[in-house]
Amino acid sequence: MKFLRKTIPLALTLLPLFFGPTLEANLYKSPKALGRAGAVAASPQDAMTIAYNPAAAAFVGNRWDLGLTWIHNLGRHTYSENANIDGIFDPFANASNLFVPEFGVNQRMCECTMTWGFLIYNQEYFKVDYKTPNPLFGTSNLGLEYLHYVASPSWSILFGCDHALGITLDFHGHRLKIDGLENFANDFNSANPNLFTNKGYDYAGAIGATVGWISHLAYGVNLGLSYSPPVDWIIGRFNDYRGSVADEALLELPARYLAGLQIEMVCGLFAEFDVEHVQYNQVRPLNQRLLPAFEEEHGFGAEEGVGLGWRDQTIFRFGLEWQWDENFALRAGWWHHRTPIVSSETLANTLVPNVLEDYVTWGGTMRCGCLNEISFFGAYGFKSTIYGQDSIPEDLGGGEVDLEGEKWMFGMSWGRRF
Repeated sequence: MKFLRKTIPLALTLLPLFFGPTLEANLYKSPKALGRAGAVAASPQDAMTIAYNPAAAAFVGNRWDLGLTWIHNLGRHTYSENANIDGIFDPFANASNLFVPEFGVNQRMCECTMTWGFLIYNQEYFKVDYKTPNPLFGTSNLGLEYLHYVASPSWSILFGCDHALGITLDFHGHRLKIDGLENFANDFNSANPNLFTNKGYDYAGAIGATVGWISHLAYGVNLGLSYSPPVDWIIGRFNDYRGSVADEALLELPARYLAGLQIEMVCGLFAEFDVEHVQYNQVRPLNQRLLPAFEEEHGFGAEEGVGLGWRDQTIFRFGLEWQWDENFALRAGWWHHRTPIVSSETLANTLVPNVLEDYVTWGGTMRCGCLNEISFFGAYGFKSTIYGQDSIPEDLGGGEVDLEGEKWMFGMSWGRRF
């Protein structure tokens, strides 16, 4: 039984990852913004960029935007020198293609000094679905699906012509499904073994806010700032997964800080650099470490249950935009962050192959008359591999598991002024 209490839980540290935005949380908002890698904190683009910085609402005018993004995930997990499993497995065998819609509207009022708006967008969508069971985890097909949408009414006020303050009230909705972890649904691992795996879709929610500021500092120079405080106003838990998610499936989201500076390099050519900092240490399921929890006999689902031991993360984004003429603009960008997965924890992250660290993006916008515009973007997440090192415990057969990932994304949006 010591094997069950100490070793098997190592593989389950993956579960807490999904109960807060991951490092890719801004990769799915606004095709217009994603053409420049999401570097838009200081550059209002359309109604959807309000999701990055609510102050953008003061500058984008009266408009609505409707978008759709296609996500194509590629990857493989390679098991070697293990007594129970060997070979190459595709974590996206039945889930390689995902589609993400979004919508936003913005309206000026009070002689154009204030605006109101509403947007609904995807904060995170992740799906892993094996074709076969994984004997290290359970008897049914291994899989996990997590969907996180946000609906946000917005308000902004313009100070003079150069400064704006914006606020959104963010209603977070989450959907979760976990399959194929029967090996761990027992009294030795979980406070609620009957609420651990294979329970179908479950839902949770929370309410938060984001505040933003944009200033024109000088000709061709903009500064953008936004802040999202920790989200701990919970309106629902994942009750069907209280046995597997730390703190009895209590959903919390970390604080986020975003700063961006845009400079017009030459006439019509804009460059922006954004930095975003995410405080994962505020979220128990993400920050709490594995071994102390089990040395103190805290199981999964407990208030002091195991977590991933994540540190705070910093994301860097750089974007370029060239206004070719009054009807056409071109964009390009680069995104970098460090993966939170270390080589000794590859088994623990087989349901969370978040191995990518660098993305390159491109896109453009074409105006169609005075009121309509069509935007597009493409993105490629460079292939990255994390090689396991002492990653599979001897009690599970030993050996290693290597994680490899790659991603393609394409999206389009239709914007209309009114």
